[in-house]
Amino acid sequence: MRRPRRGFNLIELLVVVAIIGLLIGLLLPALQAARGAAKRVACANNLKQIALALHNYHDALGTFPPGYSTRYEGDGEDLGPGWGWATLLLPFLEQQAVFNTANLLQGIEAPANSTARINRINTLLCPADPPPPSGSPLTSGIPALLSIERSGRLIGEVAPSNYVGSFGTGDLADPRGRGAGDGVFFRNSGIGVRHIFDGTSQTIAVGERSRDIAPASWTGALTGAAIPVAGPQVARRSPSGPAPALVLATTDADPGPNALPARADQFAS
Repeated sequence: MRRPRRGFNLIELLVVVAIIGLLIGLLLPALQAARGAAKRVACANNLKQIALALHNYHDALGTFPPGYSTRYEGDGEDLGPGWGWATLLLPFLEQQAVFNTANLLQGIEAPANSTARINRINTLLCPADPPPPSGSPLTSGIPALLSIERSGRLIGEVAPSNYVGSFGTGDLADPRGRGAGDGVFFRNSGIGVRHIFDGTSQTIAVGERSRDIAPASWTGALTGAAIPVAGPQVARRSPSGPAPALVLATTDADPGPNALPARADQFAS
């Protein structure tokens, strides 16, 4: 006696496919949300690592690193070399090898630093805001740290970063104001815990900034830039456009208590 063959008919197959599609449709947003949450946790952990490195630097040297180090002319224009706080922090972020490739006596744009300045540091990159594939090219359309010489000649590329130091308040229309910030990081600053009267837990030192709003680099401040070394930039986008504030928080955070009012001639980070 022949046994009857078993299998799916067309209707059953279509039902199974529909169920699988429905399950994928339900699970995919959850997976994307979980992935996004993991990235935000990683970004917050980066800030924690930076904070620990800052305190270790302070314990070793008695102050926090300067916003950037440079010689400057009588009118306040920078002469370089311009290496910034994150560069000096590299040994405390387990990046001694990268630090050793940088010649701190020469400018960031110097040929001797062509390798050092393009090193990507994972701790200084927020996974929720991925950098461009080949670094951040210096063009006239990119403000602040990423810029070109006044002649229009392209300087080169520098590695991106999502973390910026707080300059505080000051008048940056005058180049001499670059060394007169009331935050933790400004030109040739040497701020220590003793100078932070509100306490370190009540003071913003470093914040996270979205690259599409205002690209930054861990290297520092390039001299001869077409745009001033530091300038006011919003740190997040709202649905209606850039938020009218400097937000030193996570990339997608609301301004809240961490927002500083922005005026083009007074604030920078």
